[in-house]
Amino acid sequence: MDYMRQVDVVVGTTTVRKSSFALDHFLLNQYEIQSNYRGSELVIATDDPDFVDELESLIKKYNLFGCVIMYETEPHNHKSNYRLQSITCGRNAVREYVLNSGESYLLFLDADMTYDPQIIDIMKKEIDGYDVVQSGYMVRSKSINALGFGGCSLIKRDILSKIRFRYYEFKNGQVIDEFNIFELDLFRRGARINKGVFLSINHYLGHGEVISINPRDLSLFQKVTTWSLLRYVLLQLSIISKYDITRYFQRLLYGRS
Repeated sequence: MDYMRQVDVVVGTTTVRKSSFALDHFLLNQYEIQSNYRGSELVIATDDPDFVDELESLIKKYNLFGCVIMYETEPHNHKSNYRLQSITCGRNAVREYVLNSGESYLLFLDADMTYDPQIIDIMKKEIDGYDVVQSGYMVRSKSINALGFGGCSLIKRDILSKIRFRYYEFKNGQVIDEFNIFELDLFRRGARINKGVFLSINHYLGHGEVISINPRDLSLFQKVTTWSLLRYVLLQLSIISKYDITRYFQRLLYGRS
């Protein structure tokens, strides 16, 4: 690893072996991204101790500048959604890495997606004047996720230092995921958020199926439904009702996009 390399962007992702079916695509794409932007470092977080050596070997195989960090998934009392719990702990592990290392930005990507190799330059341009930028992608229902965060989010260090990732899981089994609560906390902090579809993203669904999106302008309808105040109200109502209204809203409105 080139320890003299000047890094200002950490590309962070979480993974476990059972959900790593697209990892080779992701890592090959990371090589393309690092070739276009040398000031970036890949950080892969996992709570699967048996997967660490393999991940480190893959980083070497693809000639990447990066590392694997191991974290423990914290137990919670009645909470049973281990996957969400694990992802949230993993995001916080990457967050701590960035805050301890001094980089200026954290770019969260999903390991089942590939991105325009110019992603960092594109996202840094879009974050100018904002604290966080989110680029939309296609979800498994084949609708556009431009409402919430996750998948492709660039976060400035200053706002990252003020907010930890957390999620809600209610006793009725309903959950509100970590990036929805992150957005709620961003609003409470007065953070400036930019949402759009700024770059091409391929989402791998398994069994050879891939769904893609290309850059596009948001329609007036989409701009209204991504409005921070509306999102804040819906998330507050979700907490009160113990039901993720935003997820229903996503399916109802964006299923036709």
